[in-house]
Amino acid sequence: MKLSRFVRAFFADLATSTGTTIVILFLGLALFGPLIAPYSPTKQHADAIRLATAYYIGIHIDLFQRLEVAPCSVTAIGFTRMGPRLLAYNDTGSLSHLKPKPEETQPASAGSAPPTDQAAGNGVEASAEKTTGSPTSA
Repeated sequence: MKLSRFVRAFFADLATSTGTTIVILFLGLALFGPLIAPYSPTKQHADAIRLATAYYIGIHIDLFQRLEVAPCSVTAIGFTRMGPRLLAYNDTGSLSHLKPKPEETQPASAGSAPPTDQAAGNGVEASAEKTTGSPTSA
């Protein structure tokens, strides 16, 4: 009987019930916080970024700790035929420059392909004398 009277009195005042509910919520988050977010707020993956960046830009692995990695930053490495290329390091601005550009296709012109000996059917390139009828002069 006394509990029901307490519950009615507790919910009768809106400020008291709201404040108490918020305090209980924060206590619950503090108690069960490690279950909600099990990762350490101080642990970063910066060492892996430093190590990969140092390797691909050619810094000796013993010196990779000298690289600074800012929180919430982007480090981008592009891999091309010529080798790795550092595109962005600790970039926190716009990432539009990292968007790949479409490759430009060059249309094949009719005169760019070397003539072939189609009469023989062997696909061998014809000499300039056969195609023009006269030797070429430089």
